[in-house]
Amino acid sequence: MRSTSRKDRTSKRAISCWPTTPPCLRRRWSKHNLELYREAENKEKLQLRYDTQYAKLEALIQAQDKEAGRYEPVKEGLLSVEGSNGKTKSTPLYYQMLEDNGTQEYYLTDEFIRTKILKHRTSAYVVLVEKAGNVNNGAVTCYGMYLVADDTAAPVKLKMLSDLPPYQDDYSTKNTEEIKEARKELDKIKELLDTSFTKEELKALIASTEKEVYSTQRAVRRAQIELDKKKKELGDGNVYAEFDGTVKAVRRPSTTASLWWRSPAAAVTTLPAPSASWIWVPSRSATRCRSAAG
Repeated sequence: MRSTSRKDRTSKRAISCWPTTPPCLRRRWSKHNLELYREAENKEKLQLRYDTQYAKLEALIQAQDKEAGRYEPVKEGLLSVEGSNGKTKSTPLYYQMLEDNGTQEYYLTDEFIRTKILKHRTSAYVVLVEKAGNVNNGAVTCYGMYLVADDTAAPVKLKMLSDLPPYQDDYSTKNTEEIKEARKELDKIKELLDTSFTKEELKALIASTEKEVYSTQRAVRRAQIELDKKKKELGDGNVYAEFDGTVKAVRRPSTTASLWWRSPAAAVTTLPAPSASWIWVPSRSATRCRSAAG
């Protein structure tokens, strides 16, 4: 099965309803679409606008985070989390560890676990938390484990676990008015970007729509001509000639017609038989003859 592009599907949907659409409406839609396509920004320009606005928003967020201390170094120690007591898997302790750097490495020794993490406890479920770069806004990495230190003479027992709930950094950037406006503008550009076309797609759409406008204009003209013709024939019950003249008399085909001229003001209303033939001779003014069977 051959796949179709968004542009093809859109064009097909638009054209499929045209056989039942009046030519005047088709022309109006085509002209409207043509104006939109000619004024539309292409996808390349919108992408540039999106990238610029995204950089602006990121700069505003970074400035706000800096003001809130998000770039400050983290401090090692137990993290305050509601309900955290280390007694069950669903309520582990969360301990902020420091990440190794180029000048210092950090180890989990028995003494460190007993005095810094467990403290007065003999066992606990623990999640060790590291933040990239040892700063508050660094990416979070968690390590779950179960620690047992029930015998001060024996080494601490450690079991790694993967089913403990990770640490959730609840910090969120303060949504200032400036950030709100920047984010709103970014969303608007993204919406346009998702529905926009490239330069080549726009060129193709403009060309095809120009053809549609031309063809619908011709269809409207043809329809108007037919309408005018029908109005002349059926509009008020009169039969009109396409040129000026006065019908003086009507004869059957088998009878020799005798026509003579008089002024346009003296119109003759001789009624023709059903098989009568009409003969028109040009003159300067339009004349009509009311038709009836008889």
